[in-house]
Amino acid sequence: MERPRSRLPASDRRQQILTTAEALFAARGFETVTMGEIATASGVARPTVYAYFPNTAAILDALLDAVVSRVWGRLQPLLASREGPPDAETYAAIFTALTHENAGLAILRSGGSPLFQSRRRAVFDARLAEALSPHIGPGTPRYVVPMLVALFEGTAYWAVSEGISDVDTLAHEVAAFIDRGLSRGDAAACAPPRPQHGPRSRRRRS
Repeated sequence: MERPRSRLPASDRRQQILTTAEALFAARGFETVTMGEIATASGVARPTVYAYFPNTAAILDALLDAVVSRVWGRLQPLLASREGPPDAETYAAIFTALTHENAGLAILRSGGSPLFQSRRRAVFDARLAEALSPHIGPGTPRYVVPMLVALFEGTAYWAVSEGISDVDTLAHEVAAFIDRGLSRGDAAACAPPRPQHGPRSRRRRS
């Protein structure tokens, strides 16, 4: 006689669905995975998955929220006690924190459709940028923070996928690169404007 399936508490069942979806998204790509496949891999009926999430986009949002929460849990102690722009050591620590997010980095790179990219920008990029913005100097061009988010996430994903073992050295190289770039940007911002010369007029020969 087949034993009846054990009932999981709602929070555990939701987490089971998220864990299963995370593995499927990372392995096959967000766009190719269906709700039915998530149900089958989770060992539950399709209506059970729909009871927790209306679609795969909602599952993706929840996974991205979890990534942001984990990353912020690592970054908050680094940024909470600081005022003004982070120094190179802080940049290195931020990068190192991201390299601990193997599954999260895979999720961030698991899709390329407009839907996926819009969800990613709204949930991950925007929230990480919001966390970094108060610690970037006033007057910094608005493109700097999203540029930093892209640099941190892209390089961390490359390091994890390539199996780079000396993460500390890479972290300090990334930090030095950022520090030099921002220092030059500050110097350029403080430099007096160059005089504007109009087009030279040609003399008429008499």
